[in-house]
Amino acid sequence: MKPLPVSLLRRKSARGFTLIELLVVIAIIAILAGMLLPALSKAKGKAKATQCLNSVKQMVTGFMLYTGDNDEKTTFAWMTPSVNPYGGITAYGAVNGQSMIGKYLAGLKSYTCPAYPPNGVVPAVVVTAFGFDWLQGSHYRVNPYLGIIGMGPGTQLSDSGGWPSSMGGTFNGAVHTPFRMTSVMQPTARVYSFDANNAGTPYMPTPGSANNFFSNSQGDNDRSNPLNYPPSEPWRAPNIGLHHDKRTGVTFMDGHAESLPKTSPVTFGSNNDLHWTLGQ
Repeated sequence: MKPLPVSLLRRKSARGFTLIELLVVIAIIAILAGMLLPALSKAKGKAKATQCLNSVKQMVTGFMLYTGDNDEKTTFAWMTPSVNPYGGITAYGAVNGQSMIGKYLAGLKSYTCPAYPPNGVVPAVVVTAFGFDWLQGSHYRVNPYLGIIGMGPGTQLSDSGGWPSSMGGTFNGAVHTPFRMTSVMQPTARVYSFDANNAGTPYMPTPGSANNFFSNSQGDNDRSNPLNYPPSEPWRAPNIGLHHDKRTGVTFMDGHAESLPKTSPVTFGSNNDLHWTLGQ
């Protein structure tokens, strides 16, 4: 048998792919991409959730260091500028307890959730005064029972902070009476910080507070759905973010952190403040 001429061999080897072969290759690549991209997206989401949980963990650690340096006295949650004892700090929501622990944290990145929706709200220091960098736009919130006055809805007992001093920090005018860490009941089960749903809103309605306005008008029994609250007051829903596959990072008064689903009794799974009141 005679060998094929060299010119014929060259023609056969240089033939390339047919159109059908190219379409098959493209189809295989598309199938593989369809299989890999969701997995990569899920892995990216998990990485962001881990980073976020580390941030709220840093926050509660900074909070505990603050209390250790201040005779076990806690910060407040927020104050309205109308009764603000810190002269010149009038920026909306800037007078908050998160600012007071800033020196124990790693700058603005400690207040930033990597999965927070890109709606233009980013943490920023608006003024430095009285030894603190006062900031707006933190992607996290702290427990209102630390002490609140004004701004917006707060707790089940009183939106404006009128509860017994045995249950949390209180205000008398602009004077804050801090709650002491040594008085916290069941610190492993009482909330300190968590993801915010709306970082532009400085206040935080607790689950018990929200229950007073929950109508279930959509019939889905979903306490995270703003449509289940008065149409003119959707902000009555708890300001708890679910940016991590319907979960939120939460820290507790003993210093530990958890990723909790929206069905948790700590978040949207209850109609009371059992995990929020600090004492009794």
